[in-house]
Formats: sequence, C-alpha cells, structure tokens
Amino acid sequence: MGNAQSSDDRRVSDDLPWSPDDACSACQTPCEERGDFGFTPKGGPLVGTFKPYDLHVVVSTELKSWPARPEFVPGGTVSRIKSSFGSIKFDDSVLITYSDLAPATFDTLELLIFPDLIRVAAPSTKYLPAISQYLQSIGVPNKAPYLGDFPDPPADVTVTRVTQSYLFVCTHKNRNERCGLSGPPLIDAFNASIEKHGLQDSVVVAGSSHFGGHKYAGVVIAYPSGDWYGRLKLCDADVFIREQFVEKRILKPHWRGRYGLRPTELY
Repeated sequence: MGNAQSSDDRRVSDDLPWSPDDACSACQTPCEERGDFGFTPKGGPLVGTFKPYDLHVVVSTELKSWPARPEFVPGGTVSRIKSSFGSIKFDDSVLITYSDLAPATFDTLELLIFPDLIRVAAPSTKYLPAISQYLQSIGVPNKAPYLGDFPDPPADVTVTRVTQSYLFVCTHKNRNERCGLSGPPLIDAFNASIEKHGLQDSVVVAGSSHFGGHKYAGVVIAYPSGDWYGRLKLCDADVFIREQFVEKRILKPHWRGRYGLRPTELY
C-alpha cells in the first residue's frame, strides 16, 4: 500500500466533519437557466482563497451601505480600531468589517470579536485604547473561544460572551456589485431556512462589508466554526443552514477554508 498516507502526511482537513450532501444533487434546473444573481462567479478551486487572520472584529453599524474602502476613511472606526489595536501582537492580521447589526443601545460602539466570541460595548470610539488594553489582559487573540471569567472591564465598557452562532454575508455593493446583488437575497433565503429549522434564537444572519473574495460571490463567514464559503446560490441556502448549523458539517463544494488552518493544511 505504497500510496497510503502516513499520520504525518495527513492534512488537517482530512479530519473535518464533511457533509455527504450538496444542494445541487436534487436540483432539476441547470444553474445557467436559473440566473440567481445575474452574474457568473469566478471558477476554479475555492479552497484556500482567503488570507489567514488572528482576529475578526465586527463593528455593529445598523447601516446597510458603507464606503467602498472603510479602512481608508480618515478618522473612521476601522482606522481607529487598527490604530488602537496596534499594540496587540498578531501572527497574521486583524480582519475588521462592518455589519448591519444594530448595537444593543442607540449610539453605542459595539464590537463582536471572533473566534474569541466576545461582545464589547462602549459609549464611543474614544474608549478603543482602553478596550485594546483590556483585551490584551485576557489574552486576545486567544485564537479560540474565550472560556475564562471576564475581569472587571474599564469604566463605561461592557464585556459579555457571544452565545449565538453568526453568519456574515457580504452585501458590500459599494465595494463590488456582485456582493450587492447576491448578498441581500441570500440573507432572505438563509433567514427563511433558519425559521424552517427553528433556529431563530440560536443563529443570527447579518449583512457585512467586504472581507475578501467578491469574485466568488455569494460569500459568507460562519462562526463559531470560522468556516468561509463562496459561490453560494439561493438554492444552496436551506442545505447550507441545515449542514452548517444543525448537523455541524461542512458543505464541501462551497468551502473556502477555516479560521486557524493554513493553506498548506487544506490541500
């Protein structure tokens, strides 16, 4: 058996929970006849089509439209987070995106931090340096869900644990029209499936600014698993929700990779 893999040769992805299903197997209508979004996503391999990162910070904005490049807006929230988090040691990088989620309190800065599963709220961005110091004090980036107790946060800052699953769907039309076309209808389809499976209290779907890979739209990131997906269509939505959030399995035909796995571990 000279072709058998040794334990040292095994890829990490060999041991992931793959779904035996895919949304196309029962479909009777060819994709080119459906025309879900009016464009054809880029072909080729999907696995490994994202950049490794240490931390994903999601800013709840309640908005559904953002500047094309939020990171280049002088004095904007993204640039302030990057500046404040500059003292945190990252092996790779911090991914910062906006979402259309509403902060728990009006006119409040709210950050969701993945994969640590932490929610931070403060009155304004001026608290970001104190938030950065606090996160460092508890070991962020932990590169895994934070399971410890939360020490007392800075004054006026609230820190809580994220207990729901999240699905971030790129809807960033000002960055690339494909995500603007595919994202909103996908969100509707995902929410319909979530209701069908009785997951309204456990899974949150949100529109997101650009996080990479718009040429593979529709694109999403699922937490807490940290799985990235692309080339999702409306007919994929129900199978995707069932496999990702009910069965806890990966829908392989659309999988781009997973937080914490290097491209060399995926192939």
